[in-house]
Amino acid sequence: MPKGLPWFRLYSEFAFDPKIQTMSETFQRRFVMIMCLKCNGDIPGLTDETASCALRISPDELLKTKKLFIDMGLILEDYEIVKWSERQYRSDSSTDRVHKFRNKKRETLQKRKCNGNVTAPSVSVSVSKSVSFIKPNIEELREYIKEKSYNINPEKFMAYYESNGWMVGKNKMKSWKAALVTWSHSDYNKPKPSRPGVTMISTRTETRAESIEILKELIASSTDEKEIADYKKTLEELEGKHGG
Repeated sequence: MPKGLPWFRLYSEFAFDPKIQTMSETFQRRFVMIMCLKCNGDIPGLTDETASCALRISPDELLKTKKLFIDMGLILEDYEIVKWSERQYRSDSSTDRVHKFRNKKRETLQKRKCNGNVTAPSVSVSVSKSVSFIKPNIEELREYIKEKSYNINPEKFMAYYESNGWMVGKNKMKSWKAALVTWSHSDYNKPKPSRPGVTMISTRTETRAESIEILKELIASSTDEKEIADYKKTLEELEGKHGG
């Protein structure tokens, strides 16, 4: 839209309003022309002679048009459009906004001069807070192990990490759910084979695939070399079994 050109709101209901659609296209156009005159500032103060000239119709035709619009409740006797202010917003014009902004800026500069100093703009620094680890209770462990079908003894898992202060290597544990994945494939959890060369392992493909994805995420997010090495070792074992 060209800068500085006045405009007004014309709602889509114009095309479906029964009152508007009972009029011919000629009278619809004339009503739009009156709205343009209002937007341009010619109303109030519009005379019949000026209106006749603007709408390019004869005085008799203007009287007929004006009477129709008044009878339909679209305009008043002085051409003021009914409910115009309810449909057009003061904020549509940038003039007031620019004026208020310049006044506020002028007042701010004046205050700084009076104070004899200029305050540097404040800088907001966002500091992310790490979520502290919350150890599970035995019921949570049992429910999660059952949900994931892990072959893990929850009491044994709880006892082990309670004894070492819930540490993984030299670091504080970040996720007990992730620790369960590693535990389910570690030497701590492997039962003694019933005969040489036989080891009890889970054959649930979906659980194994899920464990692989979790381990990959842990490797990508961890910064502890020993922890990463443990995760990679478990991942290699899982992928080897998955591939076999």
